[in-house]
This record gives sequence, C-alpha cells and structure tokens, in this order.
Amino acid sequence: MKELPSGVRLVVLPELTLTGYLDDPSQVASFAEDVQGHTASFFSALAKRYNAWFVFSFIEQDEGNYYIAALLMNPNGEIALHQRKMKEKAPFSSGTEVQDCRTPLGNVALLLCGDLFSPEVTSRLGAGVDILIVPMARCFDGNTPDAERWEREERGVYVGQARRAAARTLICNALGVSENDRDFGGALWIDREQGLLAESPHGIDELLLAEL
Repeated sequence: MKELPSGVRLVVLPELTLTGYLDDPSQVASFAEDVQGHTASFFSALAKRYNAWFVFSFIEQDEGNYYIAALLMNPNGEIALHQRKMKEKAPFSSGTEVQDCRTPLGNVALLLCGDLFSPEVTSRLGAGVDILIVPMARCFDGNTPDAERWEREERGVYVGQARRAAARTLICNALGVSENDRDFGGALWIDREQGLLAESPHGIDELLLAEL
C-alpha cells in the first residue's frame, strides 16, 4: 500500500478490496472468512498505523452463508460498523438491515455497490446520516473502461442517485487488472445540494483526495 498523505482522516477502498469481485462458488468458499478474520486484522493494523478511519470490503462467512460485507474501522483498529450487501445473487446471501454509526466525521452509513440503486435499500438509510460510503466493483457491458460513455451517460446517473440517497456520498469503484476483471475504477465525492464535488479519472489508478 502506498504511503498516505499527511492529515488523511478517512480511507475508502472498493468492494471486495483484496480479492476483486468473485462469484464462482469454489473461489468464494476459498476466500471467505469471519468478520474478525485476517482481512480485518490487516486493516486494523493500517488504521492504527495511520491514525485514520478505513472502509474496506471482503467475503464474510457466517453460519454456512456467504456475504459481501464492508467494515468501517476506527483509528484504534476497532470495528465501528459492519454492513452486508443487501441485494446480491447466489452464491451470496443478502443482508437484512442498514445501520449507521456516529463518528467524529459525522453519522456514517455503508452500502455496497448496486444497493445504491435500490430504492428499497436506500429508503432504509437513517434520516441523520451525514456521510454514505459506497464501495463498488462495477463495469460496463462490452467495452470497459469507457470514459466517453461514463461522461455522456453514466456519471449523471451515479451522481443523481447519490444525491437522492444521502447528504453526502463517497463512492469508490474497483479498477480491473485483467480481461476477466474489467471494473472501470473511479471515485466520487458528492453533495446533495452542490452535486459532484470531486472525482478521480475514469479507468485510471489514481487517488482521490477531498475535503470532508
């Protein structure tokens, strides 16, 4: 992991941060782990090292079920918030509730990827949520990344949905590294009133640094 710039208080990483998106049952079973597993331990150490909040995602195993999950880790390396993806296909199970927690940054909630586009899910966000954080692993059908399509068709959809969902929204999408993993990357910082505040380039591995 690259060294963080001085003063960073919150680090947001994409859906299924260390594995990339997987849906083959044997691979899912191979990488699944407990909430307090090695991925949580890894990011707990980073949170303490950098004295920062971290959001990351992993494959959770619980009582024989698999979930795509995200954790918010506080600067003491402790789990502050645990969220399961609410809408997902087999071999994954779906989460059952949307939670938020109070932090020095404001009230924070997590959703995962396509949950942002589900009115059934976003309607369950608490009225007092200040920051919604959405790790993603999304690609286009066909050619992807596609900066022209992103600017022409997709960016406005993402921004519009984020503005409807919460006061402020941070989106971090995975960037694919192979023909079989073609997520188009990019991060966005969106305000309900002001719209898009900051964005990292589509299809490029580049940090987005933004004022919270």
